[in-house]
Amino acid sequence: MTVVALHSKEHRAGRSGKESRYVRTMAGLGDKVEGKAKEIKGKVTDDKSTEVEGKAQQAAGKVKDTADDIADEVRDQSHTSSHR
Repeated sequence: MTVVALHSKEHRAGRSGKESRYVRTMAGLGDKVEGKAKEIKGKVTDDKSTEVEGKAQQAAGKVKDTADDIADEVRDQSHTSSHR
């Protein structure tokens, strides 16, 4: 949720799309890294629940990245079509 708030503040401040994209990308990356750490911890401690939780968190990070990519594509398309 914090990342969304940061993105909104950046957007309102008129910062570039690249900067706000960086903040959104970090959210997905953070989930993937934290999830991988949980997965490894689960494997090392033989805790299947933690391992599965880590894999799920990694998947959530990938979903965030994909959603951001799609949003960027839509934004690019709308900017391209509005400048014709």
